[in-house]
Amino acid sequence: FVADGDAPYQFRVEPAASADLDYAGLTAVVDCLNVDDETPGITITPIMVTIPEAGGTAQFSVWLNTQPTSDVQLPLASLSLPDGTLSAASVTFKVANYKDPQVVTITAVDDDFDNDGTTFTVLTSPAVSADPTYGGMDPADVQVDITDDDDVGVIVSPVSGLVTSEA
Repeated sequence: FVADGDAPYQFRVEPAASADLDYAGLTAVVDCLNVDDETPGITITPIMVTIPEAGGTAQFSVWLNTQPTSDVQLPLASLSLPDGTLSAASVTFKVANYKDPQVVTITAVDDDFDNDGTTFTVLTSPAVSADPTYGGMDPADVQVDITDDDDVGVIVSPVSGLVTSEA
């Protein structure tokens, strides 16, 4: 599962054994090409989530499409820390676990403001790796929509027995 490019090779047909003298002893060399079908990349899914404000959470998963030649670290950051936090500031893939999804949890922070919700981005910075294929690769960011749970209003208490005067 390593993206190592196309590889030409040859195979040789040994001398044919045949009673037909036109074919007996013939050999052949066949040129072939092993076409590499692995495509390097960083997969993130889903790339859009909706979370309720009152302590809601959502998750996204990250994995590598092909085996790297060295560790790959993907830095992550919430572009709206007052509204949403992340369970990890980065995910790191080793050569042995490149295809195992790493899960990141986004947690909405409850506030007392009626702001019709918040939309922000979980920024995925370019990957850090000595592997030239993955080093600098910058995958899609994750879009987050937090639905607001606050309403504007005035609460009057007590609701009965109130007396006012014009004086």
